[in-house]
Amino acid sequence: MNFVVGFAFTPDPLPYTRVLLIRKIKPAWQAGLLNGVGGKIDQYVQMDSQSSRLERPIEAMVREFHEETGVLSAPEEWQLYAVMHNGVHEHQVFCFESREPALFDNAKTMEAEELVRVPVSSILHPEFWPLIPNLRSKLMLAIDRESWHRPIELVYGGEHFAGKSLEAAVQADPAIDPGILT
Repeated sequence: MNFVVGFAFTPDPLPYTRVLLIRKIKPAWQAGLLNGVGGKIDQYVQMDSQSSRLERPIEAMVREFHEETGVLSAPEEWQLYAVMHNGVHEHQVFCFESREPALFDNAKTMEAEELVRVPVSSILHPEFWPLIPNLRSKLMLAIDRESWHRPIELVYGGEHFAGKSLEAAVQADPAIDPGILT
């Protein structure tokens, strides 16, 4: 299963930049924590009564942002900056960011999950903002547009790594492609 997550930032320079986050209700491991706006990539998009095709990640980002914030964005307003996966590409998270002021300013809570506008400088203080575990690093990568080529590919730990080094996890789990070490 694949997912998208998007971060709508204000165009202000650091340390004044703010980001739109959502206080999650589900899945259970994210309940009460802040994350970006996003969700599942649908398997198929109906083109007409006779045919359908796979939904592209950017289409899912535009759809999910609209569903959760009420703001209809355009694909060109989002930039893919990272693709996170579990080492075997069975589960991917496509990470997008935007600096379009209207996406940040016009967003409204549309579902049970509350939208929160957070100063990026305050995310280093977990006592103020309860965040999902990898959110700080995802936000820092999104903000830094100049230091690396986009999109960057990231292998996330999840259940595969369980606190082990990447090398130890690859040796212990045959489901992880050893090619990620090279």
